[in-house]
Order: sequence, then C-alpha cells, then structure tokens
Amino acid sequence: MDLAENAHDGGAIWAFEKVGFTTDQLADIFKTSAPVITEALARFASLDMIAMNGAGVIVVKNWSKYQSDYDRVKNWRKGHRRE
Repeated sequence: MDLAENAHDGGAIWAFEKVGFTTDQLADIFKTSAPVITEALARFASLDMIAMNGAGVIVVKNWSKYQSDYDRVKNWRKGHRRE
C-alpha cells in the first residue's frame, strides 16, 4: 500500500513510468526473499486485492476505498491524540 501511495497513480505500483518492479526489486525494498514476494503477490491476486498487467505493474483494486478508510482513521486519530 505504501508503494502505491508514493506512486500517486490511483493504486498502481511501478518502478518507472508504467514499468513494474521485478520480484527481486520488491524483495530488496521489503528486505525479504523473492519467494516470499512471489507468494504474497499470488495470495493478494487470489483474494482479488491486486491485478498485474503485462509490464509487471501492480494495481491495488478498490484503491479509493482503501484511501478513504485511511483518511477517515487519520482524521479520527487527530481528534483523539493524547497530549
């Protein structure tokens, strides 16, 4: 989710303009092994949470829903901060 937010492209995760990350690149970013990344991507896809295009770009499905939930919680936390 963090990578999708940083790309500012409606939930798309890419390394360069419309070119996706390789599994090894994602493993380096998340400091884990490539097989773990492969398994995680497969699981997210099987749960219909992500889609991947032919260029390896990962798209988080329902991105606007995730963002609106995030914004709602962020605003709630601002109002309930401990001083």
